[in-house]
Amino acid sequence: MVAVTDIAVLVKQGRRGPGRPPYDSAETREMLVNTAEELFANLGVEAVSIRSINAAAGLAPAAVHYHFYSKDRLLDAVIRRRGDAMFERMSGLLANVEADRKKPTVRALVDAIAIPYRELLERDPVGGVRWYRLVARLVLSQDPRLSRFTAGPEGLDARFLRAYCRAFPDVPAHTLEAGWRIAITTLIQMLGNSDTRLMRAVGESGGDVTKAYGDMLVEFVASGFASLVAAHRRKLHRKPPGVAAKVRVAPRRRVGR
Repeated sequence: MVAVTDIAVLVKQGRRGPGRPPYDSAETREMLVNTAEELFANLGVEAVSIRSINAAAGLAPAAVHYHFYSKDRLLDAVIRRRGDAMFERMSGLLANVEADRKKPTVRALVDAIAIPYRELLERDPVGGVRWYRLVARLVLSQDPRLSRFTAGPEGLDARFLRAYCRAFPDVPAHTLEAGWRIAITTLIQMLGNSDTRLMRAVGESGGDVTKAYGDMLVEFVASGFASLVAAHRRKLHRKPPGVAAKVRVAPRRRVGR
């Protein structure tokens, strides 16, 4: 990873082609993505201006416009840098669930989302948590700039909807969709905003998420979604108040005349 000071040194030394601006380099682009990711994650996308990104990166005022043209395109680059591989991995895990003739289990559906997240944290604990914090903000606000990566008839959103509707065909789709949103938002929020000390076992070093912590979190989310479904089923079969159960009365036997 290139530090801000390294970029500044390169710019001062003039390591660029003839006629090219001092911020025209792959290192500059990476610095802008790194800086934007950190600012977006900590402050929120709307609270961060292009001017503040350039200033935090120690670059010229035109750097973001030169590389990305707009803040939305820069946000796309931040999401895609880690998200493309994540979404592809989720798609593969979900395809395994879809290929199974049995009804999907809640744990299998949650794992299809949780496993790629956990793998990213193992590869890059610091950057992964930062990216999750940004994604958690976008998920919580239902920001369309995130959903466009998973929308469409064959997008992840539609495929997950079909999968959990197949798992619980007796529960209305809108109820399942609301419960799923709560469950997955909880998962991402916990991964993105938990203190890394809570993710480590005794004697463990670094920011690695332990298997025990990840399993506990996934089980909590899966159980919560399953409980919502069970509660809705009980509500469907509950008799309205004031309606007494019918009691069969045996006919009286006539004794003689």
